[in-house]
Amino acid sequence: MATINTAVVGAKFHPGAFDALFKAEGGDVAELVREPGNKFDPNAVRVHVAGVMCGFVPKHCAVRLAADMDAGKTITAKVYGTKIEIEVREKDDD
Repeated sequence: MATINTAVVGAKFHPGAFDALFKAEGGDVAELVREPGNKFDPNAVRVHVAGVMCGFVPKHCAVRLAADMDAGKTITAKVYGTKIEIEVREKDDD
């Protein structure tokens, strides 16, 4: 299992993002969504909290994370304000 601790980036561009991030209790689940059609980064990974698009995983983390997601690894994410903790597990580790 690998753990990535990073920040959610771009929240200021998404209405309601800060409200959703800070309403979440520390450790609430975030949904990560691949966005391969993103014109700025084909490895983009969106962060959603309580159904609200809150921003992205930073580009330097998204390169590895996108490959893990595409490989079918188990990804879980927890949000702590504007910070996010992402766990990546092999399918067999479930």
